[in-house]
Amino acid sequence: MASGTANAHQTKGDIQQIVDRVRAGDVRTGSRLIRNIEDQNPRATEVIKALFSLTGNAHVIGITGAPGAGKSTLSDALITSYRRQGK
Repeated sequence: MASGTANAHQTKGDIQQIVDRVRAGDVRTGSRLIRNIEDQNPRATEVIKALFSLTGNAHVIGITGAPGAGKSTLSDALITSYRRQGK
């Protein structure tokens, strides 16, 4: 797939090509993949499954709140703390 999108006619080779482009930092392919995920395109799931095995052991922390609640301040403090711990 030259366009890097997830569509109904993807093959394993197409999926691998998208994975390779995302891993190489191709912004356009990554953006299209995100759009397809947001659109709940079922074929995008196959790409995510292929990428998942390459993700390592990262932790994900979600921070939500109203504007001005201090999300950015909290995020900065968490990042600073983790970096001091060598994480």
